[in-house]
Amino acid sequence: MERIVEAMRLPKQPLQCPTMATAGNILTLAALLLPPLYMPNGYVGLVGAKFHLLLWLAGIGCALLLCCLQKSLRRNEHPAKQAQIAGLPLLLLCLSYTVAWLFAENPAVALWGLQGRYNGLIMLFACTVLYFAVQLTGGGIPAAWFGRLLAGAGCAVTLLCGMNFFMLDPLDAYYSFLPESGELFLGTVGNINFYGAFLDLCLPIAVWELFVTPDSDSARLWGAASVCLGAGLVVAGSDAAWLGAVSAVAVLCMARRITAGRLSRLAYAAAVWALCTGTMGLLARLLPARAEWRTVSKFVTQPMVALILAAVCFATGGLLRRRPKVNSWRAVRVLAVAAVMLAAVLVLLANFTVVLPQPLTRLLFFDDQWGSNRGFAWKRLWTVWKDDLTPLQMLFGLGGDAANARLNIDDYSVKYMMLLNGDVFDSAHNEYLQHLICGGVVGLTSWLAFLGLHVRRGLRTAPGLAAAILGYAVQAFFSISMPGVLPLVFVLAALCVKPQPLAARGWYRSLLGLVMAAPPILLLAAV
Repeated sequence: MERIVEAMRLPKQPLQCPTMATAGNILTLAALLLPPLYMPNGYVGLVGAKFHLLLWLAGIGCALLLCCLQKSLRRNEHPAKQAQIAGLPLLLLCLSYTVAWLFAENPAVALWGLQGRYNGLIMLFACTVLYFAVQLTGGGIPAAWFGRLLAGAGCAVTLLCGMNFFMLDPLDAYYSFLPESGELFLGTVGNINFYGAFLDLCLPIAVWELFVTPDSDSARLWGAASVCLGAGLVVAGSDAAWLGAVSAVAVLCMARRITAGRLSRLAYAAAVWALCTGTMGLLARLLPARAEWRTVSKFVTQPMVALILAAVCFATGGLLRRRPKVNSWRAVRVLAVAAVMLAAVLVLLANFTVVLPQPLTRLLFFDDQWGSNRGFAWKRLWTVWKDDLTPLQMLFGLGGDAANARLNIDDYSVKYMMLLNGDVFDSAHNEYLQHLICGGVVGLTSWLAFLGLHVRRGLRTAPGLAAAILGYAVQAFFSISMPGVLPLVFVLAALCVKPQPLAARGWYRSLLGLVMAAPPILLLAAV
């Protein structure tokens, strides 16, 4: 019995068996590329199709974990304490949602989630299996390589989203529930919130590669990828995605190894991006588009604003390039702290005074209509957790996707949301508040600990991947999870805590297996 318990703990490094390493690498590749790329039937059934794909990947992960358990029993390997600590919050999160499911008012919804959302216990279990399968299996290939593949997939999705936005549909997959206004444009990920969350995972990886790549040709390549993904933020138009991307890139700029010369690369890429946004703004005036620009996207696509941004970025890049060896991270940190303090002051002034201009006050003033009517949903769910739940429910939550029942609990709530939004909300549109309602204090604390531990560890081992997780975590404050994007967070988190690099002996075999597996995986995503 003791040997079984010992074997179930995490080994010090992934198994060095070439077959296991190749299988684990293929699973990692599939788990990163298939969820965002797989789209069998346009927007109709998109979330459900990605959820069932996730279950297949989790099933393969279970098989690999069983093989891992068997080999660990044979070798009597000792656990790695750091890996155990990193995975413990995830196990506590699953425990919290399991307890909530056992006492849930609607066990079926708590287990599977709502139709079209699937944010239930099953999806959490599937993502957990993927996390441990990626961490325990595979080998020979640095985590950064997988991040580069994800950034490449993000560029492909962005090109498709750009075409969809301008009424082009090469895959014949576009579908909108609002055909007259076209506000729900589609790439392969879904609506603007899901696509924005995906971009927040891809853009920081591309920016980090732009910073650290040693040669100029590779720098141009990653600069182009960063510009492409940044243009995707304009198309998505989600303010949450903008905030997540800016936060992630700012954290990368504050790394100690970033010099003025490396920062100049980002400045030049930002200048090219500004010119692209201005061009997109002109095209939107000449060509039919799915939807109007929103807030930040509307501002940066104005031709004059774009030209000013481009000029400022080009000038900044030139100044930084004059002293390429100077450390710039201190100045970036000072600017970041000043920006956060300024934002906090503006929020306070907007909510407690009348000194700000009216457009800025409308943007920052928190009421029921704030954030596309998220204000009402957040107030309602906070009141539910604070006043309506039992101590057990406050601790472990109501179960997966339980926010829907509490938001639409009476006719008044339904009619009021219809009046505000034209439709009802079925979730908190805030992943942390959603965890508080569905998984309780234990669930929310576990999720925050999981994110924090992996970002902290990843900033030392794989900064691009860690910044990607951070970008997702920031935008998650205003968004919801879905089976096409959330699993990527677990895979990237596993890569952050995976030993780097692995044994060189199996490197060639692992790389060969990865190269051979890539075409079938991409073909499956395209079918």
